Amino acid sequence: RRCRKLSKEEIEKKLESGAPYVIRMKIPQGRKIEFDDIVRGKISYNSDELDDQVLLKSDGYPTYHLAVVVDDHLMQISHVTRTEEWLPSTPKHILLYEYLGWEIPRFAHLPLLLNTDKTKMSKRKGDVAVEDYIKKGYLPQAMINYLALLGWNPGLSPEVLAKGEHEQEMFSMQELIRNFDLHKVHKAGAVFDIEKLNWFNSQYLRKFSDEELLEKTRPYLPNTKDFSNEQIIRMLNLEKERSATLAAIGESVKFYFNLPEYESSLLKWKDMADSDIKKSLETSREIISQTDEQSFTSQKLSEVFLEKAKGFKNRGELLWPLRASLSGQKFSPPPFDILEILGKGKSSERINAAIEKIS
Repeated sequence: RRCRKLSKEEIEKKLESGAPYVIRMKIPQGRKIEFDDIVRGKISYNSDELDDQVLLKSDGYPTYHLAVVVDDHLMQISHVTRTEEWLPSTPKHILLYEYLGWEIPRFAHLPLLLNTDKTKMSKRKGDVAVEDYIKKGYLPQAMINYLALLGWNPGLSPEVLAKGEHEQEMFSMQELIRNFDLHKVHKAGAVFDIEKLNWFNSQYLRKFSDEELLEKTRPYLPNTKDFSNEQIIRMLNLEKERSATLAAIGESVKFYFNLPEYESSLLKWKDMADSDIKKSLETSREIISQTDEQSFTSQKLSEVFLEKAKGFKNRGELLWPLRASLSGQKFSPPPFDILEILGKGKSSERINAAIEKIS
């Protein structure tokens, strides 16, 4: 504050000499600055604890503090909603509104979002931008629903009370608009739990119609020209019950479009010898060739294969090599569903390729 008490003559002399300068707020001394925060109640600051904030830098550009007040006023902002980190700046902003003769908006300082270890969320510790989550296949409605509940106690909506229920987590946009109240926001930081977000996202995924699911998942799928929409919808529905995001669904169904490389050891069920694996795959190939197109459904194939499996020590000796050869993965949907989706031709090709691996 060394320039605070300069006389008018001293200021003019410095300006004439070309000395670099900034323009600061002249904070009043000995004043109590109070405001009623919607989330935190009445807050008071002693002006003697505030610094004379720079408003215009030496290059003539305004600092955030001046710019945000001017911008909010010109945009006719009635409520300023921001994180608690901006609380110490609020008395300065209130003074600026007063200096400029403008109406002071209401302030609501929200709690921080925290990692599970209670540290502040940051780019260094993971995704913090909504766009990052959208790219990963999280749905906007799931993000809004989950984020609205972080630090907000909704109570029960009239719709839920009418049903006689005692808890509500799923909120439509209209329900949020009707029920959200800043006065019910907690002061303490809210933990961002990715597992809980995954749960919300999975709930919204399961509500999609077949057509909606196909439309939303397409950006995450490989080239789909070899499959009909009906086939793709079938594979998506098999995965949506156990997937949390659109990207996860897309990743799970990749093997239908391109069989991944795999070691021949994947075809082995427990202690099966290579000759037994080959015999098992040849049996599967024979069943496929003898099944007509009309009967090539998951239900019919299941009946035939399970009956045939009775001739093996256990059904795994027939079904494990079959599933591994069709998916190239340790974990996948049941082989009968895969067979129906791939069809006779593609299924036979994959089984033949598996037989070659162990021959």
